[in-house]
Amino acid sequence: MSKVAEIRFLHGIDERRKFEIAQKEWCDDLVVRISEKEYRFYVISRTRLMQEMDDALRLGNPYLINEKVVVLEDVTYDNILVGIEKLITDGEIG
Repeated sequence: MSKVAEIRFLHGIDERRKFEIAQKEWCDDLVVRISEKEYRFYVISRTRLMQEMDDALRLGNPYLINEKVVVLEDVTYDNILVGIEKLITDGEIG
């Protein structure tokens, strides 16, 4: 059975925002709604995640990763949509 999902960005999405997401390699306002339930995600590239983890650990700080973090090889608007749809299809979300 397929699930119908609404994928949105709390800060909106336009061509400029798509460019900014790709440049920053992360997005912190992704919301996926499935059957009246909402899930909020932080999407980050593998490279950016490793940089942030290395920085935190080098300073002696822990780095928290939980089920709300989605790691992609390349963070772009299109890759976010494909990745989220795959997670839904695979039963990882919803």
